[in-house]
Amino acid sequence: TFQPQMPRKAAKSGLEKGVVLIEFTVNARGAVEDIKVVKETPRRLGLGKAARKTVSKWTFKPKMVDGQPVASRMAQEIEFTTN
Repeated sequence: TFQPQMPRKAAKSGLEKGVVLIEFTVNARGAVEDIKVVKETPRRLGLGKAARKTVSKWTFKPKMVDGQPVASRMAQEIEFTTN
């Protein structure tokens, strides 16, 4: 998986750690769509946008129902830290 990059604005502010809770749909092909930022701590430093960008590159094994791939809703917490 792709790791999120701490946004420059957040790093410049001296932020050491940030957390974003994101919700998204994994479609029947395993691609991510309909990404929504649920919670962003701290706010206004671009973490939500960076989390969305990261999650949009992920791929999943789609959920199977009766042998058929189906779309499913997921939530994921993404942590940003300065290295």
